[in-house]
Amino acid sequence: MIFLVTGGSSGLGYSIVDFLSKNKDNFIYTTYRSKLPNQFKKLNNVYLIKASFEQPSATDGLFDEVRNLDFLINNYHSGYSFKHTSKFKSHEVLKSFSINISPLIDINNHFIKIMKKNKSGSIISILSELTDMPPTLGFGIYTAEKLYLKTLSDHWSKELYSYNVSSINISPKMLDTKFNSSIDSRYLEIIKKNGGFSDIEVVIKKIEEVIIDPISYNGKNLIV
Repeated sequence: MIFLVTGGSSGLGYSIVDFLSKNKDNFIYTTYRSKLPNQFKKLNNVYLIKASFEQPSATDGLFDEVRNLDFLINNYHSGYSFKHTSKFKSHEVLKSFSINISPLIDINNHFIKIMKKNKSGSIISILSELTDMPPTLGFGIYTAEKLYLKTLSDHWSKELYSYNVSSINISPKMLDTKFNSSIDSRYLEIIKKNGGFSDIEVVIKKIEEVIIDPISYNGKNLIV
């Protein structure tokens, strides 16, 4: 199977690519922003694409490289500012949206055309437990972006079902990665003690289950 994993150079994305690469029947394309994950260069079934989504032209290069696809895994997010929603300026919100959501819209709509033509394919969007719980202080804009992507994914699941194309959301709790580096470590420890972290291996296991039978999970938001 052919996969594209956006944001596969670190954190959960890295773990996803690492897991998929163990099956030599898989071929995985993955994007990285700046730091080249040298460990993947040794793998014959992983192809690295530099894509800085701050630049609108980044998606064009991606489309030139990836011509066919079975699974698109939306994992990319550049990071977030941990502060109250009322502290944001509109230009900050627009900039974050243009970097984290706009490219995903173009990427997904491009590959949806290919999947519809093939009458086969699946989109897996990595969201957050925040999409299924009351508001959490400090995560307002990040949650809004993930909810926006969830809404798109929900509509894709309806629009594409007749083409045998599925769209599934996987929503972990907080993960023990550098992605959460903007949060005070003392606060992270409190969250961890209260069971607010997901085990990356559990998330990977859920992704594996979805890959095996994506149609049965179509339209669902799986909290892990």
